[in-house]
Amino acid sequence: MVNLAGEVTRLFANLDGAIDKYIVDGAVNLVADCTIGAGRGLRRVQTGRIQDLPLRRAGRRAVLVLLNFLIK
Repeated sequence: MVNLAGEVTRLFANLDGAIDKYIVDGAVNLVADCTIGAGRGLRRVQTGRIQDLPLRRAGRRAVLVLLNFLIK
């Protein structure tokens, strides 16, 4: 009876470990990969040069005006 209880406990522990490893850790790694990818994409846009600010501001305004016309 004791050995059966030990085997059942080991089975559930292995199942719980697999869920933690593949589902929980997989979800955390997915969020981390998405965050890293977004950071890499934004790195190209964010140059840190003050000369780029007016151009980006004008681009954002043009997109908002375009969206305003498309939505109405």
